[in-house]
Amino acid sequence: MDNTRRLLSHVSLIISIIVLICYLTSLALELELEFWKRITLLGDEIFYVGMLPIIYHGVSRVLGIELVITVMFTLWFGGTLKNVFKIPRPPRKLWLIEASGYSFPSGHALGSTVFWGYLALWYRELLPLALTLVIFISASRVILRVHYLNDILGGIFLGILILISSILIKNLVKKLNFWIKVLLLLLVGFMFILSSLILSVPTSISYPTLGTMLGGILGHILLHRRETISLNLSIKERILGSLLGLIIGYIGYKLSAKISDYLLLPYYVLVAFLIIYGVGVIIDKIREKGSRIIP
Repeated sequence: MDNTRRLLSHVSLIISIIVLICYLTSLALELELEFWKRITLLGDEIFYVGMLPIIYHGVSRVLGIELVITVMFTLWFGGTLKNVFKIPRPPRKLWLIEASGYSFPSGHALGSTVFWGYLALWYRELLPLALTLVIFISASRVILRVHYLNDILGGIFLGILILISSILIKNLVKKLNFWIKVLLLLLVGFMFILSSLILSVPTSISYPTLGTMLGGILGHILLHRRETISLNLSIKERILGSLLGLIIGYIGYKLSAKISDYLLLPYYVLVAFLIIYGVGVIIDKIREKGSRIIP
């Protein structure tokens, strides 16, 4: 464990330095705009679509499901606030990239604060990387002229509040038994739908986030109630699980554009369930066959 943490510390520091060097190099070569266009992609939804299954199957299933819940709530919360406040973005003629939706809070600032902040809470060695990426991703939205400074500061502040709340809620939920957790899950899902209807949140925001959360939690619960499931996966099994989850997530995300809004909820429940439970069972079956082959 100590070796792993030392490795994470070195990786965190190295990547942070690389990001800074890339920025300074872009200044020297007058490619600053291209740098900001690249760094802002790390705050897009597609980034989380790729990272969440990788973390779940490749790093830690407990951390993975906690991130699924926290990130999906964050996306729902940010989208809800945008549609409640309805604050317009800077004039479109100023934009240096395309953007959609309202301005406050910045989804990139909010999402990156929660995602990287949560990882840093689990692995404190990642704190330098988390701070670097949150600062650069957030700054990119102002520099690319699709957000005001208040949007960024508000997103970071709300992200910190979500991180603090997630820790408190996590400690409370740990003490509950299984069926109370299931009941609480259903209640939270109902409250999400009700709140979204009352606040007139677009189904394109509420259904994907809620569906991913419900499907992910259901898949995680059922996966870990299997008698044969193993928590000690080999490197090969972790890589294979990450790749399968990434492929399913990417295909599911791309096909979602062709799904009717009112079918998005069950659709994302199914996609998330396949990523968590389906891939987990496949890896479990492969492990069983491998153990039978070895004398």
